[in-house]
Amino acid sequence: MDSVISRLGSTKDTGAHYVAISEYVESKKRKNKSTAGVAAKLDQLEEALARYSDRLASDTAPTFIRIRSDKGLPKSRLFPDAPISPTSGGEAPPAYSGHAPAPSISITAPSRSNTCSGGFSSLIAPTRSSVPRSGASSPAPLMVDGEEQLAMLRDFDTVFLVDDSGSMAGARWREARSAIEGVVHHAMKYDEDGVDIYFLNAKVVGKGLKRSREVEQLFAGVRPSGATPTGARLDKILKEYKKELDAAYKQGQRTGGDCYTVKPLNLVVITDGAPTDDPESALVSFAKYLDKYDFPLSQCGIQMFQIGNDPQATEALQDLDDALENRYDIRDIVDTVPYQGEMTADAIVKVLLGGINRRLDRKDVPR
Repeated sequence: MDSVISRLGSTKDTGAHYVAISEYVESKKRKNKSTAGVAAKLDQLEEALARYSDRLASDTAPTFIRIRSDKGLPKSRLFPDAPISPTSGGEAPPAYSGHAPAPSISITAPSRSNTCSGGFSSLIAPTRSSVPRSGASSPAPLMVDGEEQLAMLRDFDTVFLVDDSGSMAGARWREARSAIEGVVHHAMKYDEDGVDIYFLNAKVVGKGLKRSREVEQLFAGVRPSGATPTGARLDKILKEYKKELDAAYKQGQRTGGDCYTVKPLNLVVITDGAPTDDPESALVSFAKYLDKYDFPLSQCGIQMFQIGNDPQATEALQDLDDALENRYDIRDIVDTVPYQGEMTADAIVKVLLGGINRRLDRKDVPR
């Protein structure tokens, strides 16, 4: 409960409040609590917030009421008559994981000149009219030990690759959506171009996403099915990125200028299972390429974010993190982190920075 209060107190953004409280509710549901039991836990959280800060209880009251309505839970005992509309700045709380219809946005096919789009067919992306130009909400800086931990993301393009294989269907898919929405909500603040989201099987991709509701609509059109071709999808994304690096490197050689002008890549892979193909080859090949041309160590980082606790998947992903560097004498570009059931501040920092910050690569997420 303390971690939820900390997350709520770190921002006035109602979208971030909605994600944090929703994840808290889902974590209680996973413990087989009845509707009355979940409502009682929310009552306890609201009362704890009121003891902690009257202002925070007042700011979050509309979001608690919205969540209770979305999830069919009894009204709050503490503030049953509070208004549902937000009382502070930021966008209205998003509809959560299928409990209310997602708002519609226009989507069109991107041009083939878009980076990281070659090799995928039938791509979709929000039109520019769906991307906020002014007054768009963003979460307050995520502070850990007094430092704005995610500020370094401004120097990276953040891309998500999501496992939509058959094993992700059902509760695990909802869990993944919840976790991703919480993480993406913070990542979007720092990537001025918006974040990109790819899937292992679905031939769709969200390009330049800047709002949580855009992420929700993208997920609404994807149904988990098929195998876990992590290697094939990694290979496509990394090869497209390699084309950018090649072009910049050759341009620098011709002109005598800087060969390392392409924005570094922060690739977050969300998966529940062991790959059904060979991601090791794709990762090793790309790391060797980076080493050959002496690209900066920060040029690319890949975070393997495991949903669930399948031991075979844990072993396979941990091997990609720990063994490749010594096995092939290459730079370390991979980190892994398990999902603990709740996206705490430490977990969000680890997921978003573990692949690009060697200090965090060596640090475990507190359980």
